[in-house]
Amino acid sequence: MPKLEFLVVAEITRPHGVAGELKARSWSDEPERLEGVERVFTLENGAYVARKVLGCRAGAGIVRWRWEGVDSFEAANALRGTMVYVRREDAAPLEPGAHYIAELEGCTVVDVTGRRLGVLAQVFRTGANDVYLVRGDRDLYLPAIGKVVQNVDIDAGIITVDASMTLEAEDVKD
Repeated sequence: MPKLEFLVVAEITRPHGVAGELKARSWSDEPERLEGVERVFTLENGAYVARKVLGCRAGAGIVRWRWEGVDSFEAANALRGTMVYVRREDAAPLEPGAHYIAELEGCTVVDVTGRRLGVLAQVFRTGANDVYLVRGDRDLYLPAIGKVVQNVDIDAGIITVDASMTLEAEDVKD
């Protein structure tokens, strides 16, 4: 599985003020890392468009940006719901054993015997630990903890898990 060239880091939620500042929900554990990024990208008509960052303040899961060319409430409002990306080489380095969510999603999930369980469809950020939604013959929820996730091979696109800790979707109560 090829490594992604662009990684999603935030989603624009709304304008902040009337001068074109953007408020965004960070997809990073440490949104403060975005304060040093000079260029971000948006996806428009299937192509990544560079956006020069004029200013950035981040914290508590929120990022406030000023971008070149976005200088009014209307211009900022037009970007509501837009995903914000950085080039992989501009992203903050990860600790050993850590992975970007965007690279995990889409990986094949197998149990320790090699039996295919499905594909990692979504990662839920719960606070205590992430939870993986695996879509296959049956939807499964896996806690992303060391006892469950035995190995992650991003290059091969395979995540090996101890399936004894899974919870089937039908078992999850509202």
